[in-house]
Amino acid sequence: MGNSSVYIPLKKKRDFENLRNSGVVIHVTHWLMVVCLPNSVSENRVGWTLPKFVGNAVVRNRLRRWGRERVKVWDFAEFPKSLDLNFVFKKRAAGFYKTLDREEFGIAFSRAFEKVKNRYERFD
Repeated sequence: MGNSSVYIPLKKKRDFENLRNSGVVIHVTHWLMVVCLPNSVSENRVGWTLPKFVGNAVVRNRLRRWGRERVKVWDFAEFPKSLDLNFVFKKRAAGFYKTLDREEFGIAFSRAFEKVKNRYERFD
């Protein structure tokens, strides 16, 4: 398959709906989950779900930017198949995401990579 270390953004509403309806939910931390599903386009696609309760636009954009930075360093070639991934930020107490530090965020995304990789190695 065409797995590489690059990904393309997941943008279409039907792709997000397909993930929500048919995807596998992996709870990474108490504040982050990943919904993933093998795709047929032989490209890894990544989407973000950051509802308004996460914080204002500045906070949401910071989390999205940190997420893109972390996902760019992932080696998607380690995945046995091409995947659609949607990172969903869960509802937490007011101000939680505003005080979330970059180190904890990075640890969570490293854990997400391992969990997704292990999930699809087992079932391949």
